[in-house]
Amino acid sequence: MKLTQTSDYIPPFSHSNYTKAHYNKANSNPFKSSQSTGYSAAKGSIAKEPFTNQMDVESCEANIEQVAQRSQAIILDYFQQQAKSSPSEKIIEEFVNLFIEDIPFNKNLEQAFYDLIVINLQEQFRQVLLQCYYTLIKEFLLRNEYQNIPILVESLAESRLQNRSLSMVKRRLTEWRKCFLASPDYQKLVFLANWYTRRYEDTWSRRYAYYIFLDQSLNSGSSELERDCARILARRIHKKYKFKLAIYLAHLDVPNAGRSSYNPTKLNRNSLQLIQKVLVKQKSFNYQSLANIFLKQTQGLPFKDFKNSLLKYLGVALGDEQVSGWLIKAKLAKQIEPLYTHYDDVPWDAGLLLRTCKRVLAYLLNPPDDPEANHPCNVLTRRNHYLTLTVLVLKILLICPNSYQDMITYISALIQRYQGEPVEKCQWLINFLETLTVVLTIASAQNADALEGHSGLPCSEDRIVNDLVAVA
Repeated sequence: MKLTQTSDYIPPFSHSNYTKAHYNKANSNPFKSSQSTGYSAAKGSIAKEPFTNQMDVESCEANIEQVAQRSQAIILDYFQQQAKSSPSEKIIEEFVNLFIEDIPFNKNLEQAFYDLIVINLQEQFRQVLLQCYYTLIKEFLLRNEYQNIPILVESLAESRLQNRSLSMVKRRLTEWRKCFLASPDYQKLVFLANWYTRRYEDTWSRRYAYYIFLDQSLNSGSSELERDCARILARRIHKKYKFKLAIYLAHLDVPNAGRSSYNPTKLNRNSLQLIQKVLVKQKSFNYQSLANIFLKQTQGLPFKDFKNSLLKYLGVALGDEQVSGWLIKAKLAKQIEPLYTHYDDVPWDAGLLLRTCKRVLAYLLNPPDDPEANHPCNVLTRRNHYLTLTVLVLKILLICPNSYQDMITYISALIQRYQGEPVEKCQWLINFLETLTVVLTIASAQNADALEGHSGLPCSEDRIVNDLVAVA
């Protein structure tokens, strides 16, 4: 939708009928009938007289939709222009004046704002408020003005929301703000703001916000602006972590050097050295090479035989000498063998590979709450075999890079599922996430085309300056 410039705005209704003074006077008695106000609160439509036919209804609804689109465009366009040209303090002040304090400062903007309220377009109000939030947050991110994000987000929660006004418009606006504060949309904004304020540094899940932001950036159901903000954040967190990890690992084998440098992980030196030993092998025998060999050897096989080969490929990471290894192989077989059996006699293709890998990842990364359950995730984490579980995930990603986004979604859901639990209860998950992050970072450095290109992170800088800025 092309945004309408503020200067081109023509009020959809007579200004003499729709000034704020008229709103207050006409609606001094809460929720008058539609005949006395010219407004049908139940249907959200304007009605001078009862509708006489379906054409009247359709005409009125089309007019309301036109008003809604124009009002949203005027409000969003105004803040987009302000974001490009105004100081941050002025941007925040005008946002607060319009959405919170109800202080007039622009006639056309105010008219568009009140048209949404009078016609009772709460959903359109929520949409434009959310879009304005992400428009300004994106600009603050690009300016590296992180301190302004909490100020902007918290301004709504800190405002005094009272329903005592005689004006129907003011009461309705207050109620809409309260509904927005209680919505999941606002909770996403709060999560983003809290990540910068460090208010919840003692919350273990804050450390793994990268996965949640990356998942948000890949969510096709979110607006483009919301995905952009999440993508910028995920990229900056990832680049900073990757840089610090590379510095630390480079000095890890140098006597005493690694002890003086900063360890960006929660893993000890022995664990990191083990990960390096497992991942950084001869080029002829690394996990990417094994994935390539597997795909080449199974090319053209019927899907049933492919599933058997997949079980063997994954089973190499488990080992045969451990009881847990045999148990997990049996569990995986029980999950994989019944998949899409109506394709068993058909040669597998990329579509079947993706669907199968998604199902296996969903199984591995969705353990039951009972820590004693014989689920692969529970069994391996109970025995401190975090690297084994991570290698299983890595091997799936290397044969099917397109499943990377699904893996991010499952990890994000797992973090949010346990984020309210105390750190003592989530130590198994913390250790797994630490191992997974290190392994994927090293693997993406080794196999950038195979993994990092499917992370949803842009390869170009696109106005993102100073990627390694200290924001964590």
